[in-house]
Amino acid sequence: MIEMTTEQALQWAYGTELPRLNAATEPAVRSAWDLIASSISNGFAGSGSVWTGGPDPASSEPHPAALALHAAVVELRADGAPDAPADSLVFGLEGFSLDPHQAFADAWAKVGLDIIRHAKLKSRPSLDSRPRPRAFRYLNGSVQVLKPASIRQKRDRQNVYVADVPVAATRKGNYDPGAFCPLRWSPRPDHTLRDRAEYAAWVTALLAIRKKVSSVSSLSAKVSSALKLIRDDIDDTPWIAMSSKVSSPDRRVFHNEMSDQKLRDENVLKAAQSLRLRGVARI
Repeated sequence: MIEMTTEQALQWAYGTELPRLNAATEPAVRSAWDLIASSISNGFAGSGSVWTGGPDPASSEPHPAALALHAAVVELRADGAPDAPADSLVFGLEGFSLDPHQAFADAWAKVGLDIIRHAKLKSRPSLDSRPRPRAFRYLNGSVQVLKPASIRQKRDRQNVYVADVPVAATRKGNYDPGAFCPLRWSPRPDHTLRDRAEYAAWVTALLAIRKKVSSVSSLSAKVSSALKLIRDDIDDTPWIAMSSKVSSPDRRVFHNEMSDQKLRDENVLKAAQSLRLRGVARI
């Protein structure tokens, strides 16, 4: 008997066994449990076909355990979406108008496809850091600085309206009064919630698959004789730990004159010391 986590078992099933049966990889598979029963009745799971953890070159059919895993994936959507972990999904996003229940329902509607995709790629749903305010930047990387300005229309010179226009620094680190730097949330809060919901649905699906495969009475004896699914050691809410890490602050938009002068003084001192060591000048 081989012990594997549900995640490892799915990677084995979709990466090695199920590609042998093209019909089993289709979303609208015909009665997956019938496929399992057929393979067992044909003697595939008999004493001469003990699974050793790798493919069986002599067989053209997938292992019954792989079919059982796929059948459990197919039935996830039919079982309906479980309750959404709303409190954990909106951790750190309380100030935004977001609907964690709808986000989780949307993620669960496609959780079967996500399970298959991540199993084939041997990956996990991606997560990003908590949204933080960032400055808008131009394509060259410079920070966008705007200032309200009165603009007259060309055709109607009497019609004046106020708009935010780009403004350059009067000198390095100095801008005219009224200049400001527009900010944005990066990543977007709704994208962060979507990624968390997809991750939570994926973890919930792994647990549901393990329970479903082990609870099929007519097949559990045959399947469990070759494969035993153990609980996945996966953090249910990794974004909580990610949020505790302090991200690097964004580059300064407006320079501080005192810090700039201190930096200039340090550069002058370093240059003088370099000249003195080379014997060019004495200080």
